[in-house]
Amino acid sequence: MRAINKEVRQRARTCIISKKISRWMWCWIEHVLHMDHQQNPHIALTWAPEGKRSSSWPRETSRKTVEGERQKIGFATWNKAVATARDKAD
Repeated sequence: MRAINKEVRQRARTCIISKKISRWMWCWIEHVLHMDHQQNPHIALTWAPEGKRSSSWPRETSRKTVEGERQKIGFATWNKAVATARDKAD
């Protein structure tokens, strides 16, 4: 008998790995957003380079990935994400 992926996940009581990774990533991002603005992880997450990028650089950056995930979750702006992270940690 063949079991489809959904049945296997139900039997194993687990979820889709991409959802798990996304959840872990947002736990880390919330942690970083709660940090002091002078710490390196916070600076790296919120830094936006000026000017144009070289054509050899990839179009999909970690910043764009995080922006896409932020919008999927429902945070319209970074300020809302930061406020939620700070409220959660208090």
